Amino acid sequence: MCQNCIDLNAGTVSSFFFAEIISIFFLAVGVYFIAGQDGVRQSRGKRMFLNERQDHPGPSVSFLPK
Repeated sequence: MCQNCIDLNAGTVSSFFFAEIISIFFLAVGVYFIAGQDGVRQSRGKRMFLNERQDHPGPSVSFLPK
């Protein structure tokens, strides 16, 4: 038998597994609520990009014959 081995029984392994599932659940709920907020501010770069895009619409190109 190994001299430096750690003895893991079924209770220890199941508690680690249970704690992992609970932590993933709370993380997912937190991300869901943060992403669902209506008042989330956009970054400055994204605002500038969207404003520039609205001010200068791209050329309209039609490939259909007239």
